[in-house]
Amino acid sequence: MYGAGENEQLLAHALKTQRDKVFICTKFGIVRGPNGSFDGVRGDRAYVREACERSLERLGIDQIDLYYQHRVDPNTPIEETMAALKELQDEQKIRYIGLSEVSAETLRRAYKVAPVAAIQEEYSLCTTDIETNGVMDACKELGVQVVAYSPLCESPTAVPGLSSAPLTRALPFSRPRPLWPRRQQVAHAG
Repeated sequence: MYGAGENEQLLAHALKTQRDKVFICTKFGIVRGPNGSFDGVRGDRAYVREACERSLERLGIDQIDLYYQHRVDPNTPIEETMAALKELQDEQKIRYIGLSEVSAETLRRAYKVAPVAAIQEEYSLCTTDIETNGVMDACKELGVQVVAYSPLCESPTAVPGLSSAPLTRALPFSRPRPLWPRRQQVAHAG
């Protein structure tokens, strides 16, 4: 997703001698064009397998520890995506399955096909939606771990006292919101 696979290639060099010391998480689902443009979201069986094979090759490893679907594909039933992930798990190409930006309903449907180890959601002092929209309850019910992203509210300047920290001068924190829909409700197939 980020860097069109270049980040995975960079990690491959370190993984040659350190693989047993790291837990590798990577994502699939956001399709990028040749120039890096956003070309959509995919979660169909063929794409899931193709994306995994490309990540394994770029990383130079035989198994991804946690493989996330970056965004739910509104055109592919989550059950199809999860079946493809389960196949990869059975083939030992991935150890655990993760989802990002899912609704409680989608998480429950996904879990019926295969266990979901973790979800990644925006969660911070500024964004606590998962506490009230049913996602946190579904995670507790199913034993799914929550991995928070943007714990500094998308920007350290949103947290009192951090605006003058050296970190804010070193890193570019302001970024546009995603172009793709978040927390898609995927309709049942058929």
